[in-house]
Amino acid sequence: MQARALVQKEYEVQERLSLLGLSAEILQAAGRSGKLARLGSTPFHPKWYPGNVMYSNSLATMGQLLAPAGFQRIDPAGHPLVVNHKRKVALLVATSDGNTGNGDITQPPSTRPWKGPRTEEAVEENDLLLFPDMFDGMDGQQRHPLDGYEFWWLLMYPDEINNELRMELSRGIRMSKTRSVDGWSERIMLASQPLDEGGLTVSNSPSDDGPSDGEYEVEVTKLG
Repeated sequence: MQARALVQKEYEVQERLSLLGLSAEILQAAGRSGKLARLGSTPFHPKWYPGNVMYSNSLATMGQLLAPAGFQRIDPAGHPLVVNHKRKVALLVATSDGNTGNGDITQPPSTRPWKGPRTEEAVEENDLLLFPDMFDGMDGQQRHPLDGYEFWWLLMYPDEINNELRMELSRGIRMSKTRSVDGWSERIMLASQPLDEGGLTVSNSPSDDGPSDGEYEVEVTKLG
């Protein structure tokens, strides 16, 4: 499913993100934090460690940097989110595939598979906001604690071949048969950044990255 909207010109990206209370600089900083944490992995770590630590640190940094703008780090039902209750915006972090940040409306990215019920609820909530007629008869029924919120995924793909971390912020509206999020109503492209720092490299494969579900509690320690 191609995205209904693709935002990639720099001024359009900044304008769209500002409407969500965000900035490209903060999202880039979150991705860089995860990328730097990932560089600490070695062949002795579990194969899922690079993606898991990249995911966790990106989430923590995003929550910390957005706190002054009214966002909070919460874990409803064990689902790690960064939420602005006033704007009704919820942010998630996920590792994704090689279509991430490609700027091609016909080639959407896909998250890692086997996401759980909390991710499914978030996708359904986005779908409900777009197509309310599809959910007739559900008025007054609370689907989850964040009814009426928009859910956006910060997608990250470590491209080892081109030595870059590709990123985008996208709004998911569909899950595949393998329970990955692979349909998006809007995709906001973010500038890629070098994958390594000072020549450091990661030995483990990025294909084994990230939590398969992403719906468990992540311990976050505030820096500084």
